[in-house]
Amino acid sequence: MLSVGERGQIRTFDCSENPPFVSWEYSFDTASFTHVLCLTDSVFAVSDGSIFRFSSAKGKSIWSQHHLFPSPLDGASYSLLFVPDHDSLIIATQQRVGCLSASTGRILWSTQLNSNFPVVSLACFSEGYSSSFLGFAGKVLSLDLITGHVLWETATAGDIVTLVCVPCGPGQPPLVVAGCDGQLFVLDPDIGARLHQHNLSSMMTTA
Repeated sequence: MLSVGERGQIRTFDCSENPPFVSWEYSFDTASFTHVLCLTDSVFAVSDGSIFRFSSAKGKSIWSQHHLFPSPLDGASYSLLFVPDHDSLIIATQQRVGCLSASTGRILWSTQLNSNFPVVSLACFSEGYSSSFLGFAGKVLSLDLITGHVLWETATAGDIVTLVCVPCGPGQPPLVVAGCDGQLFVLDPDIGARLHQHNLSSMMTTA
Protein backbone atom coordinates (compact mmCIF):
# COMPACT_ATOMS: atom_id res chain seq x y z
CA MET A 1 0.00 0.00 0.00
CA LEU A 2 1.11 3.54 -0.77
CA SER A 3 -0.72 6.53 0.72
CA VAL A 4 -0.44 9.93 -0.91
CA GLY A 5 -1.43 13.22 0.70
CA GLU A 6 -2.91 15.86 -1.60
CA ARG A 7 -4.79 19.11 -1.15
CA GLY A 8 -7.78 18.23 1.01
CA GLN A 9 -7.56 14.46 0.63
CA ILE A 10 -5.61 11.27 1.07
CA ARG A 11 -5.53 8.40 -1.44
CA THR A 12 -4.13 4.92 -0.86
CA PHE A 13 -2.97 2.77 -3.76
CA ASP A 14 -2.65 -1.02 -3.91
CA CYS A 15 0.73 -1.49 -5.55
CA SER A 16 0.44 -5.28 -5.84
CA GLU A 17 -1.39 -4.81 -9.16
CA ASN A 18 -0.05 -3.36 -12.39
CA PRO A 19 -1.04 -0.64 -12.78
CA PRO A 20 -1.72 0.25 -9.11
CA PHE A 21 -5.33 1.11 -8.26
CA VAL A 22 -6.93 3.31 -5.60
CA SER A 23 -7.83 1.07 -2.66
CA TRP A 24 -9.49 3.83 -0.63
CA GLU A 25 -9.58 7.60 -0.29
CA TYR A 26 -10.70 10.16 2.25
CA SER A 27 -11.59 13.83 1.79
CA PHE A 28 -11.07 16.47 4.50
CA ASP A 29 -13.08 19.64 5.06
CA THR A 30 -10.17 21.76 3.94
CA ALA A 31 -8.11 22.54 0.86
CA SER A 32 -4.84 22.49 2.82
CA PHE A 33 -2.01 20.14 2.00
CA THR A 34 -2.30 16.74 3.68
CA HIS A 35 0.81 15.17 5.20
CA VAL A 36 0.90 11.41 5.72
CA LEU A 37 2.98 8.90 7.65
CA CYS A 38 2.53 5.26 6.56
CA LEU A 39 3.08 2.25 8.81
CA THR A 40 2.34 -1.41 8.17
CA ASP A 41 -1.18 -1.34 9.61
CA SER A 42 -1.94 2.38 9.91
CA VAL A 43 -1.83 5.67 8.05
CA PHE A 44 -1.51 8.92 10.03
CA ALA A 45 -2.56 12.14 8.33
CA VAL A 46 -2.32 15.80 9.31
CA SER A 47 -4.44 18.40 7.56
CA ASP A 48 -5.05 22.00 8.64
CA GLY A 49 -3.96 21.32 12.24
CA SER A 50 -6.04 18.15 12.73
CA ILE A 51 -4.58 14.64 13.09
CA PHE A 52 -6.19 11.38 11.92
CA ARG A 53 -5.38 7.68 12.11
CA PHE A 54 -6.75 5.24 9.52
CA SER A 55 -6.34 1.51 9.01
CA SER A 56 -4.07 1.09 6.01
CA ALA A 57 -6.05 -1.81 4.52
CA LYS A 58 -9.60 -0.40 4.51
CA GLY A 59 -9.20 3.28 5.35
CA LYS A 60 -11.37 2.91 8.46
CA SER A 61 -11.08 5.88 10.81
CA ILE A 62 -9.53 4.77 14.13
CA TRP A 63 -9.30 8.16 15.87
CA SER A 64 -9.00 11.86 15.17
CA GLN A 65 -7.99 15.00 17.04
CA HIS A 66 -9.21 18.26 15.57
CA HIS A 67 -7.55 21.69 15.50
CA LEU A 68 -4.71 20.76 17.85
CA PHE A 69 -2.21 22.97 16.04
CA PRO A 70 -2.51 26.22 14.13
CA SER A 71 -1.92 25.73 10.43
CA PRO A 72 1.73 26.38 9.59
CA LEU A 73 2.61 29.37 7.46
CA ASP A 74 4.30 27.02 5.03
CA GLY A 75 2.07 24.07 4.10
CA ALA A 76 5.11 21.80 3.84
CA SER A 77 6.42 22.50 7.33
CA TYR A 78 4.70 19.73 9.33
CA SER A 79 6.98 17.02 10.66
CA LEU A 80 5.60 13.60 11.67
CA LEU A 81 7.49 10.92 13.57
CA PHE A 82 6.33 7.55 14.95
CA VAL A 83 8.26 6.35 18.02
CA PRO A 84 7.70 2.59 18.40
CA ASP A 85 9.44 2.37 21.78
CA HIS A 86 6.74 4.64 23.25
CA ASP A 87 3.89 3.89 20.80
CA SER A 88 3.65 7.63 20.24
CA LEU A 89 3.38 10.11 17.40
CA ILE A 90 5.41 13.35 17.34
CA ILE A 91 3.89 16.27 15.40
CA ALA A 92 5.91 19.45 14.93
CA THR A 93 4.83 22.63 13.22
CA GLN A 94 5.24 26.38 13.54
CA GLN A 95 6.28 27.21 17.14
CA ARG A 96 4.92 24.00 18.67
CA VAL A 97 5.65 20.30 18.95
CA GLY A 98 3.29 17.76 20.48
CA CYS A 99 3.13 14.06 21.30
CA LEU A 100 0.06 11.84 20.95
CA SER A 101 -0.60 8.23 21.86
CA ALA A 102 -0.52 6.38 18.54
CA SER A 103 -3.10 3.89 19.84
CA THR A 104 -5.73 6.28 21.19
CA GLY A 105 -4.84 9.77 19.95
CA ARG A 106 -4.65 11.07 23.52
CA ILE A 107 -2.43 14.12 23.91
CA LEU A 108 0.61 13.22 26.02
CA TRP A 109 2.39 16.58 25.97
CA SER A 110 2.72 19.80 24.02
CA THR A 111 5.68 22.18 24.03
CA GLN A 112 5.98 25.76 22.78
CA LEU A 113 9.24 26.21 20.90
CA ASN A 114 9.50 30.02 21.15
CA SER A 115 10.67 30.20 17.56
CA ASN A 116 9.43 32.33 14.70
CA PHE A 117 10.67 29.74 12.23
CA PRO A 118 8.89 26.61 11.04
CA VAL A 119 10.38 23.14 11.30
CA VAL A 120 12.67 22.67 8.32
CA SER A 121 13.81 19.05 8.58
CA LEU A 122 11.93 15.94 9.63
CA ALA A 123 12.11 14.87 13.26
CA CYS A 124 14.37 11.92 14.01
CA PHE A 125 15.33 9.64 16.89
CA SER A 126 17.37 6.53 17.57
CA GLU A 127 15.71 3.30 18.72
CA GLY A 128 16.11 2.82 22.45
CA TYR A 129 17.08 6.47 22.97
CA SER A 130 14.99 8.87 25.06
CA SER A 131 15.23 12.00 22.90
CA SER A 132 13.82 13.30 19.65
CA PHE A 133 15.62 15.86 17.49
CA LEU A 134 14.22 18.67 15.35
CA GLY A 135 15.92 20.88 12.79
CA PHE A 136 14.96 24.56 12.35
CA ALA A 137 16.22 27.65 10.62
CA GLY A 138 19.63 27.92 12.19
CA LYS A 139 19.39 25.45 15.06
CA VAL A 140 18.83 21.89 16.27
CA LEU A 141 16.69 21.04 19.31
CA SER A 142 16.64 17.94 21.51
CA LEU A 143 13.33 17.07 23.19
CA ASP A 144 12.62 14.54 25.94
CA LEU A 145 10.23 11.95 24.46
CA ILE A 146 8.40 11.47 27.78
CA THR A 147 7.90 15.07 28.90
CA GLY A 148 8.52 17.19 25.82
CA HIS A 149 11.03 19.36 27.70
CA VAL A 150 13.77 20.96 25.61
CA LEU A 151 17.03 19.30 26.67
CA TRP A 152 19.43 21.36 24.58
CA GLU A 153 19.63 23.75 21.66
CA THR A 154 22.57 24.14 19.28
CA ALA A 155 23.01 26.87 16.69
CA THR A 156 24.11 25.99 13.15
CA ALA A 157 25.33 27.99 10.19
CA GLY A 158 21.97 28.04 8.39
CA ASP A 159 18.67 26.26 7.78
CA ILE A 160 18.77 22.55 8.64
CA VAL A 161 18.03 20.75 5.37
CA THR A 162 18.48 17.21 6.64
CA LEU A 163 18.73 15.71 10.13
CA VAL A 164 19.45 12.07 10.94
CA CYS A 165 20.28 10.09 14.05
CA VAL A 166 23.09 7.69 13.18
CA PRO A 167 23.41 4.49 15.26
CA CYS A 168 26.89 3.72 16.60
CA GLY A 169 28.43 0.58 18.03
CA PRO A 170 26.99 -1.55 20.88
CA GLY A 171 26.80 0.41 24.12
CA GLN A 172 27.56 3.70 22.40
CA PRO A 173 25.11 6.60 22.02
CA PRO A 174 23.99 7.60 18.52
CA LEU A 175 25.25 10.71 16.74
CA VAL A 176 23.04 13.55 15.52
CA VAL A 177 24.06 14.60 12.02
CA ALA A 178 22.72 17.91 10.67
CA GLY A 179 23.30 19.31 7.21
CA CYS A 180 22.81 22.88 6.02
CA ASP A 181 24.21 25.33 3.46
CA GLY A 182 27.17 23.17 2.52
CA GLN A 183 28.04 22.44 6.17
CA LEU A 184 27.78 19.09 7.94
CA PHE A 185 27.58 19.05 11.75
CA VAL A 186 28.03 15.99 13.98
CA LEU A 187 26.54 16.60 17.43
CA ASP A 188 26.68 14.85 20.80
CA PRO A 189 23.07 13.62 21.38
CA ASP A 190 23.26 14.17 25.15
CA ILE A 191 24.40 17.80 25.28
CA GLY A 192 24.34 19.05 21.68
CA ALA A 193 28.05 19.85 21.59
CA ARG A 194 29.66 19.98 18.15
CA LEU A 195 31.96 17.00 17.76
CA HIS A 196 32.83 17.60 14.11
CA GLN A 197 32.08 20.11 11.39
CA HIS A 198 32.79 19.51 7.70
CA ASN A 199 32.66 21.81 4.71
CA LEU A 200 31.01 20.17 1.71
CA SER A 201 31.37 21.15 -1.91
CA SER A 202 27.63 21.70 -2.32
CA MET A 203 24.42 22.04 -0.34
CA MET A 204 22.98 18.86 1.21
CA THR A 205 19.48 17.74 0.27
CA THR A 206 19.11 14.30 1.92
CA ALA A 207 21.09 11.95 4.12
